[in-house]
Amino acid sequence: MSVVDQMPPKAPWRVSTVRPPLPGESADGLVARVAAGEFANRTFEITSMAGADFTHRAAVSRQDARGISIVADCLRVDPEDLAQRCAVVQGGPQRTRRNAFFGTSIDALHVVTTVRRFAPASLVISEHHRALWMLRPLPFCEETWQFLAQNCPNPHCGFTQRWQLTNGVGLCDSCGEPLTRAQAEVVPHALRTNLGHAVGLVHPDPERRSQSLGLLPPEISKLPLGNLFDLMCALAGVFDPEVRFKSSRRAIDPNAPHPLVAAAMAGAWSVLSTWPEGFERLAGDRLATRVGRFGDGNSGATLDFLLTPSRTKLAPDVASVIEQMRERLSGNATDGYHVRVAAARTGSTASAMAAARRRGEVPTVFHLNGRRVLPLIERTAIDAMTSMVRTPHRYAAAHLGVTFRAVEELILCGLLEAGGQPLSRSTMETVTQASLKRLTDDIRGAAGPARKDAIPMRHAMRSVGGRLKPWAAAIQAMLAGSLKFQMDDTEGPLMNRVAVPPDYVNLIISLADIADDAARPFATMMSKGDAADALNLMPRQYETVLQKWPSSNGWERTVPVAAVENMLRIFASASEIAHRLSIPAAAVRRRMREQGVARLSDAGYDRAAFDAIYGPRLGSTSKTDD
Repeated sequence: MSVVDQMPPKAPWRVSTVRPPLPGESADGLVARVAAGEFANRTFEITSMAGADFTHRAAVSRQDARGISIVADCLRVDPEDLAQRCAVVQGGPQRTRRNAFFGTSIDALHVVTTVRRFAPASLVISEHHRALWMLRPLPFCEETWQFLAQNCPNPHCGFTQRWQLTNGVGLCDSCGEPLTRAQAEVVPHALRTNLGHAVGLVHPDPERRSQSLGLLPPEISKLPLGNLFDLMCALAGVFDPEVRFKSSRRAIDPNAPHPLVAAAMAGAWSVLSTWPEGFERLAGDRLATRVGRFGDGNSGATLDFLLTPSRTKLAPDVASVIEQMRERLSGNATDGYHVRVAAARTGSTASAMAAARRRGEVPTVFHLNGRRVLPLIERTAIDAMTSMVRTPHRYAAAHLGVTFRAVEELILCGLLEAGGQPLSRSTMETVTQASLKRLTDDIRGAAGPARKDAIPMRHAMRSVGGRLKPWAAAIQAMLAGSLKFQMDDTEGPLMNRVAVPPDYVNLIISLADIADDAARPFATMMSKGDAADALNLMPRQYETVLQKWPSSNGWERTVPVAAVENMLRIFASASEIAHRLSIPAAAVRRRMREQGVARLSDAGYDRAAFDAIYGPRLGSTSKTDD
């Protein structure tokens, strides 16, 4: 039965001029506007005929259906339309009563009837009170995106606006100060799209309601709009527990700061529009930060939401949706691994895995075991980590026939993919086996036809001195086609099987170094083998030159890179000189003695003196001469 059928009584008097309600205008705003036009001193002069007993409780939205029908007759407007604009109470127990708001039945806890909230900039556009301003979960105006105010901007007044005097909706109820002078912050741009959809669920325009409903997944789009709005408000309390009403966790705290409420409602719409996966992600992300063995990592808000049907009277369809989510989270044990299991599968420790979970490095699954929450590590993420075959840098270097530094440079170039496992107890650097195989195949595929005069790549690299060998730059040039090369079919490291034409040696010498970056700095230590490669040392010189640094049978590197680079600036080895001058190694000592180049140690000769004599003709490879 409609309100008109229930309450047909007439008003004792009627206004002289009909002032139709504006689109989206609230009933209290309409009464205040009409009362001002009729030169009434207080809205109580109109609402008293509806049953208002006190001047400070004169809002028509606080009256019953009979009183609203009488006021509608006084204003000469449609009583059904007026009832929708004032969110008339539909009855029921105080704890579960609902209001009819433009055809949408919403929880009475969401409606503000005692305070006149306003957006200053919107009053400049049109001086009328929007019905949406009555909804506590929407503390902003969609027209101007200003947060709503409720106090007089006059510093000597500060009166909380209500529905008593008839100065006008745009003026203070106490001192008459224009409310358009109030200062109000605006909603951040990043929140506006989601908030616009959230407003659409309860918007006075039916088309807006249909648009928002169409954005929701089928599982929940069948719910009545008011119930969806109730569900979204409850989700806002999960998104940000600070906005939950302490005495009713399904509602928004009246004292919560407006920016927090807006952010929570925007987040709630995001969860609602991606239901049920959106809630699972939110619950998992909040649980990921949990420290200790108990709790949901969200101040109890997630668990409170899941237990709401057993603690609070809800609409049956809303309770069913929450119960289904609870069952879903109770049956997802196979979606993740316990922290200890995940640690064992990745070679980590339980404490390291839990720390990685808290940092968000691994996704968390929210699992409900009765009323106890268990954080699981997402199974697919752990399986992906364990299925990726990794090769330590030292093995990759041995396979390619290059140095450890060259492997680091190849990773920076994108020719190799780092496969390091941050959760593992091992600190050994690795590359993915797939990227190593891909690089090997690419090098083989780029090889050209054989030439009889080709020289081994390792011999060509001995012509490089004064700096670390540019192995990675050479491989880049080989793949780009600027460095011609050939390969044989023998077994062994890849670069040991590569040969280049003699006329490409100068190109190898001129290859630029590859610099590291802050995100991936090069190692500061190197092995004795890599140091010998850089210094062009012969096997008999190896231990003598590098004896001050300990040898290692493992993968540890014991020689400082800086020390080797310093030696490269000082010494030119006999092997380098022989290759650069194209003379036998046995003739190097006599040639250097004839040229007055001193032999400084077993590491080699004075590089500065050598470059001074031969640099103009051969070109220097030292960094200091670049």
